[in-house]
Amino acid sequence: VIDIMSALCCTYMLQAHSGVKRRVSTAEGLLSEQEAQGAARLQAVLKRSLLVVMAIAAIAYAAASTAGSAGIFSQAFYAFGVGGIVTIFGYVYVETDQALLHKLLTQTRFGKIVMQVLRNEWMRAFVVCSFSLGIPTMLLLDRLRQNVRRLRFPNDTGSDKFTPAGRRVINELRTWHWSMILRKADIFSVITILLFVGLKGTYVFFSWLNYFLLAAQLDLVAISSLVFAVGLLMFMLPIVPGTAVYLFSGVVLGFYSTSNGLHLGVGIAIGTILASVLKHVACTGQYFIGYLAGKSVHVQRFVGVDKVPTRAMEMILNQRGFALGKVCILVAGPDFPTSVLCGILKLNIPQMLLGTTPVIVVSIIPQVAVGALLTMPGNEEYSALATVFAFVIQVLATLYVSYRILKTAEENLQLLSQYREEHAEVAELTRRERSYTRKFLEVSSWAKLPIHIKGLILMTSGILWSAAFVLVIDFMSV
Repeated sequence: VIDIMSALCCTYMLQAHSGVKRRVSTAEGLLSEQEAQGAARLQAVLKRSLLVVMAIAAIAYAAASTAGSAGIFSQAFYAFGVGGIVTIFGYVYVETDQALLHKLLTQTRFGKIVMQVLRNEWMRAFVVCSFSLGIPTMLLLDRLRQNVRRLRFPNDTGSDKFTPAGRRVINELRTWHWSMILRKADIFSVITILLFVGLKGTYVFFSWLNYFLLAAQLDLVAISSLVFAVGLLMFMLPIVPGTAVYLFSGVVLGFYSTSNGLHLGVGIAIGTILASVLKHVACTGQYFIGYLAGKSVHVQRFVGVDKVPTRAMEMILNQRGFALGKVCILVAGPDFPTSVLCGILKLNIPQMLLGTTPVIVVSIIPQVAVGALLTMPGNEEYSALATVFAFVIQVLATLYVSYRILKTAEENLQLLSQYREEHAEVAELTRRERSYTRKFLEVSSWAKLPIHIKGLILMTSGILWSAAFVLVIDFMSV
């Protein structure tokens, strides 16, 4: 599957030159005519690379979301993701002209957006968490490569222990503020631990509750009421995915229907209606959590209400009706963070709920059906089919959201970058803390930290990352 993913990625990106309709203008980027032509193709390659990386992230998220219904698919999806990651970085490394790439990233609108993302410490922390073993491995292989080149060409390799490409990577890594990056990497590790422990704990709790409800011999109204109450409580917890609640509804109501002489479809229908109402009520509750939290200027700054990516997402979500980009964000995004962000941005509640409604077709019905089918042996094929359907929709929606946000930010960069009066307090907070932040970055610079402090930071990050890594591996092996 890794070879298949690599072939698909290469085929997709090799079509970049034929799909470029809007060239990088010489006026926009101050590039020569020849450089503009090369930059146009490079820009197309980078755009496609970003979309493929986002597709891989969508695959990982969808695999985690559907793991409770078909674990074998999660392993295959992660294998596709590994192949895509390797292919993307390898292809971009081979195809990139360093001088032209520098001009593209510093002199064009698209490049400025990319640089804003790449320079973000949260993004760098995510890279460190994702490639903790890959970065030192790459440097080790680069050093071995340089040794081989020195043996073959002793007069042409110089005295550097690394190749020119490896030296560029090292010089770039030295500019990173490692104290802050590792601090954020620790946060990512803790979130990963909570998510995976919470995911397993949720399924264990729902399994126990399912047996408890069935043993209590309750009627349909009582069982439905308890499922609704428990589901709403679980939806209010950030670590609980909506998929777990939908599966739980399907298992309980599906088994109740068949145990009382009703058709399985009746249980699926009741579970779908219950889960749909529950989803919209939970979205409203999560919205008000975000609305109240958004009154804090620190929360507004944390989510970046004054940043281009967040404003681009806000522009998409403010569209009325069933605009595709808006629907994809509300349906494919993580349940709790998405609704909370809508509350922080103070979006229109009826329009938010309207855009959330298609989740009934693309997620609730398939997952409730999977839960109901799990109570009846011999329906593994139908369960797997429903899981794959939900997975494919999740990936495609996330991919389109990534493309839509990138496109909106690029086309409306000047508008989205303008000063807004409602964000004056955020700008003032940033200004007041600028001197403190500058001093803090200065004293916490990695080069100035004592060796024992560096060791303590690295040990802490290593322990947290290892714990998260073990949980992820255990999750994939289920």
